[in-house]
Amino acid sequence: MSKERVYKKPSELAFYERVMPITESGCWLWTGSINKTSGGYGVYSGHTMHRFSYELHNGGIPNGLCVCHKCDVPSCVNPAHLFLGTHKENMKDMQNKGRKWSEVVMRKIDGLPASSKLTPILVKEIKDLLAANFSQDKIAKMYGVAQGTISFIKRGVTWQNV
Repeated sequence: MSKERVYKKPSELAFYERVMPITESGCWLWTGSINKTSGGYGVYSGHTMHRFSYELHNGGIPNGLCVCHKCDVPSCVNPAHLFLGTHKENMKDMQNKGRKWSEVVMRKIDGLPASSKLTPILVKEIKDLLAANFSQDKIAKMYGVAQGTISFIKRGVTWQNV
């Protein structure tokens, strides 16, 4: 007989201690642990923090619904950037925003490399985090990119115009 693992939810204080508001985008970036295998979502003791933030500020999440991001930043926990939807609605939202099959076309329209995960707004946020002495590894995890990408931004090898 195996015991089911019980995860402790963070306190409201623990939550806010690990949140960094970004003025330009309005995102509240989770600065705690990031789960790279789940797309860069913030985690705390087995809980995804965007879902925790939604529940903290709006109440429970009905069964079968996802907590979706308006801003498309996985580590964002700003309740104003979160909304409920079915899995199908979340997939449709991703498609409408050009993050799946049409991502390459949308990036070319925006003048970005087809493989780029970053936008000028995100790079500005990254530069702000670098200026606030966040580690390159932590920033890379928060934005779902390699540490080398953050290093290039810091050294001005890429994104010099932002």
